[in-house]
Amino acid sequence: MYLRALPLLLLCLALQALSGTDTALARPPTRGHLQVGGGLIFGDPLKGANPDPYRYGIAARLGFTLNQGIYLGGMADIYLGEDTPNGDESFSNRALLAGGVLGVDLKFSTTVAGRFAVAGGLHHTSLAPAIEGSSGTDQDDLFVGPLLELVALVGDHIYFAPSARLSFVLQDEVSTLVTWAVTVGIAP
Repeated sequence: MYLRALPLLLLCLALQALSGTDTALARPPTRGHLQVGGGLIFGDPLKGANPDPYRYGIAARLGFTLNQGIYLGGMADIYLGEDTPNGDESFSNRALLAGGVLGVDLKFSTTVAGRFAVAGGLHHTSLAPAIEGSSGTDQDDLFVGPLLELVALVGDHIYFAPSARLSFVLQDEVSTLVTWAVTVGIAP
């Protein structure tokens, strides 16, 4: 129910931002800033995965907030997953999510903005045996889902941004992944 209402909410917020009125919604502190950052992520598939390709990893972010508060960006999450013993072999399971982000930044204070966005792109998993020369499996799918982020400007050009994202991985059967991230970056 709530997920179906997200596009309508984002559309209303975007129209408010584009209207040019000088309201709290239209003037987030991130406006007019390029944001480049990286950080740590933790992923949790809502349906158990064995071995789990997510767990923890590193995140990279690049984006720009237009003067109207519209955020356009890109993201890449590299999950280091886990190694799982299987008899005489050990398997290494990893995941990569890379794609685009479209959202709206709302002013919470003079230094803090809330970002309400939709992220989507490529979801790649790799299951490889630890023994050299053995073959593994790779799978490419698409993902899409809502992203909530709190962006706090610390000083003139540094930001700190904790976030949460729910990703729907579109494969034979739709699976879900919850990701928590903390990124630090520059906003020149």
